[in-house]
Amino acid sequence: MFQSPHPSSASDKKALAETESSSATGTKKVLLVGATGFLGAKILRNLTLDPSVAVVAMSRKGAPSNDSADVEWVRGDMMDPASLDRALQGVDVVVSSANSYMKG
Repeated sequence: MFQSPHPSSASDKKALAETESSSATGTKKVLLVGATGFLGAKILRNLTLDPSVAVVAMSRKGAPSNDSADVEWVRGDMMDPASLDRALQGVDVVVSSANSYMKG
């Protein structure tokens, strides 16, 4: 899908301002989808070690009980466009470790 480089809505303008702000400080805002899964938890641990990365972790379950203060947690589902749109606000990079499976 084509996306105009010119923000049209208030939320688009806010996301653009947040992205420009993170770029100006030298940090990258990274959204990690599936952050509480087996692979996601390992990726999350490594991302939090990098001082140039601000981590937004998305999970259907929300923040785990042992969550890190250095992580912004977002409850959402990658199959739900509205929650995905909210999680993507101001994000520079997306890493997906999410997986779905069917029993049977």
